[in-house]
Amino acid sequence: MIIEMDFMGHWKTRALMAAIGRGEALQALILLWGHCQSRKAWEFELSPLKLAGICGFEGDATKLMETMRALQWIDPAEEAGWFRVHDWGETNASLVGKWAGGARERGAHWHPRGHVVKADGGTPAGTTGGTIGGTIGGTTGSGKATSTGASSGSGSGGSDRIGGDGIGEDKKKSTPKAPKGAGTLPMPGDWPPRRAEIMQRWLDYRVTIRKPVRAASWPALQAKVAVLDDEQLDFCVADSISNGWTGLFPDKFTFPPPTGGSSGASTAQKKEGAAPGPGKKIRAADFPWRVVATEHEGWTPEGEWEDQTLRTRQTLRESWSKLSAQTKSALWALSQDGSDDEKKEAAAGTAVTGTPPDWREHFARIFGRDVVQPERWCDVPTAMQRQVWADLEKKKGGAEAE
Repeated sequence: MIIEMDFMGHWKTRALMAAIGRGEALQALILLWGHCQSRKAWEFELSPLKLAGICGFEGDATKLMETMRALQWIDPAEEAGWFRVHDWGETNASLVGKWAGGARERGAHWHPRGHVVKADGGTPAGTTGGTIGGTIGGTTGSGKATSTGASSGSGSGGSDRIGGDGIGEDKKKSTPKAPKGAGTLPMPGDWPPRRAEIMQRWLDYRVTIRKPVRAASWPALQAKVAVLDDEQLDFCVADSISNGWTGLFPDKFTFPPPTGGSSGASTAQKKEGAAPGPGKKIRAADFPWRVVATEHEGWTPEGEWEDQTLRTRQTLRESWSKLSAQTKSALWALSQDGSDDEKKEAAAGTAVTGTPPDWREHFARIFGRDVVQPERWCDVPTAMQRQVWADLEKKKGGAEAE
């Protein structure tokens, strides 16, 4: 199919864009021309609804047809109700010539309604369009060939008919059917409508990729997603479909990132993925994970270690493994020392009040010269502040004992 170089800037294209919208106009023309190529014809019996269907137009069908007629994108044929796509056959003359094939050497040509016309005006038996009647003019390239108005006859034997356009459908190109019963598996009776709708979306997706969920594996899939609530299941299904996966992964999906800059953004991001399933054994944490979350990563965890998602637990372990020995020591001390109120205060991120004397000297001695020392005491992380204060108290207690 040929598209002229001045297509976008042509006055007819711009006028159609102004009438029905830029995107709608481009889609309508491309689909209409593609319809001509796939049907091997450029003259059809059209109504406003049929034209809108071909063009994929969801607006006012009557307005679309009137506009395309006024702008001469389609021209009325001699037979009432029939229209010709303007100059399509002339523009694509080389393509149309190939459709006629060797019949051209015997004086035949291709009719705009999709069949070969003999030199004597007849239609060879077994052609796509059936007997339409003679044409005025000679070759397709002349642009003058029009139908005489005779009604369409029978086509080739067993070909399927498409609507009322008299064009045969090639059965070899039909879409393969889905396996019998695919996508119609029964939903559990205790599932709410939303959950059933989400899982039906997954079943339909598996059918479209030609890998339907089998009835034998359906109960196992139900049990697999039982750990997810409806909202989590929705995101889990969406993740698998968008990534082209053939399975559901309750421990992998992510919630969409939070909007805005609220203080709860970090916490929301840490809650990515699904909560662990009931009764699943979780290895106990061997590091002060709660303090790592509050003091190092800057978010406040809710619940116990077993309540955190798999991704959250992995992130906390990775953060802990990357810390220096001095920082780990400080976080251990913070997690074990102090009253419950002090621990809550630390978890909330509250800094230690007051500036200790000679804090730089104590900081360098505790954490080593490799750790960059902040310029001001208020810039020292809370965990390190507490370590410095603890060191001062220890030295003070030793001095009093002497």
